[in-house]
Amino acid sequence: MRRLLRPGGTVLLADFTIPKRGAWHLLAAITGHAGGQMIRRVSPLEPLVAEAGFTEPLSGKAPPWLHYVRAMKP
Repeated sequence: MRRLLRPGGTVLLADFTIPKRGAWHLLAAITGHAGGQMIRRVSPLEPLVAEAGFTEPLSGKAPPWLHYVRAMKP
């Protein structure tokens, strides 16, 4: 990805997970999305972005399911 971006370009990575408890877990269970592979801990995206050479990482959550990281190519 880094190779394709122009200098100053922005990359946005997002990952999702289903909560282990609460109303959102119940909703996922009812719709059949709370089984096995869907329930997992979000892997840390920040180290991946830094390892790829991006700068100015900004991470956050978009409740209830998403975790994101935005960074720039130097």
